Amino acid sequence: MEQEQVSAQPVAAEAADVVVNRYLYLVPELLTANEANDKARPAETPEQRKARVEKMAESIAANGQEYPVLCIEVEDSGVVTYEYVDGGCRVEAIALLNSQPNVPARQVWCSLVDPKDDLFRKAVTANLHRTQNSILDMAHIVQESIERNSWKGRGAQTKVAAYLGLSTTRVNDYLKVLRAPKAIKDQILNGTLATIEAVLLLMQQPAAEQERVLADAQAVADEEERETAGAAGVEEAGQIEETADGEAGEEAGEATEPKLGRKAKKPAKVKARHIAAAVRKSGGGTAKRSRGDMVTLLRDWSKDEGLRQPARDWASYMASTWLPGMGTSATARSKFAAATGGEALASGKPSGPKSNIGKAIAAEKAKKLAAKAKGKKGKK
Repeated sequence: MEQEQVSAQPVAAEAADVVVNRYLYLVPELLTANEANDKARPAETPEQRKARVEKMAESIAANGQEYPVLCIEVEDSGVVTYEYVDGGCRVEAIALLNSQPNVPARQVWCSLVDPKDDLFRKAVTANLHRTQNSILDMAHIVQESIERNSWKGRGAQTKVAAYLGLSTTRVNDYLKVLRAPKAIKDQILNGTLATIEAVLLLMQQPAAEQERVLADAQAVADEEERETAGAAGVEEAGQIEETADGEAGEEAGEATEPKLGRKAKKPAKVKARHIAAAVRKSGGGTAKRSRGDMVTLLRDWSKDEGLRQPARDWASYMASTWLPGMGTSATARSKFAAATGGEALASGKPSGPKSNIGKAIAAEKAKKLAAKAKGKKGKK
């Protein structure tokens, strides 16, 4: 498809059945936000927005603008203006770069879209494909989709799922998050609760216990991160750099330039397995064990000096090789056989002298045969 680059002037429409990508370059001041853009990240805080814009500015300064801003052309009384549907962070980042002294002014690379399109869906899906929206963002987007389209009844969730490209189960999960207490929503916003599974599991606990469970889960997550960092031979995980006057650097998970000054630890992110471990520890409820729980258990067994070495070898192989999808089931079976003193046949019978069970049965048979032989000899 031919692409056409144009200036910031109205362009006559092509034939009605022909779609042409129209690119143009505008200074940031000529672009304003369309309401659909604001709906794409409804839960983002001003602090998070500021951090994201600053990081985007660094990326654009180093690599240029890699994706166009989606915008529409609006004409009113012969005056043409432009509204961005997606890409507000890039617009703000370029404006930030242009505000710096002695820096050549940059223009925003834009791609015009049809104003008759479903602009909300276009803004949302653009974010979903390019970045990971927060849990609360997605919860609000699901609700907004239902309200904008006036979907009601049991079929609403199915329609939202098709509309956003999600599963119906996940749509229902996001709707549950909207009913979460403010305390849990705050933990989502500050990044403590890292997955929707963790949020839902915490919501299943009695309201009076949720704060304690989360605190215990945080301790489990921090301990796991320290062990992981220690095993990797690196400095303690979860650290962020601080300046000499104590101001924190970029958000956790983002690269920071080395700076002088003390280091502060950022709490590890809490996931569902950490919540589950905290619930089981308290004995106050039940929580299904996850694959992560299994790996943690096997790793603990591999280090348990109270177990025989073959058992520790099997546990280590399962945790580090078999569960991650490497190795073979035959090797896992062989190590299990060594750990248990032999391997059982499909019939369930002992395999022979290599099996402790087989040895015991063989010895019992020999004893009975000897007694039987002695009895026959006595009768003679």
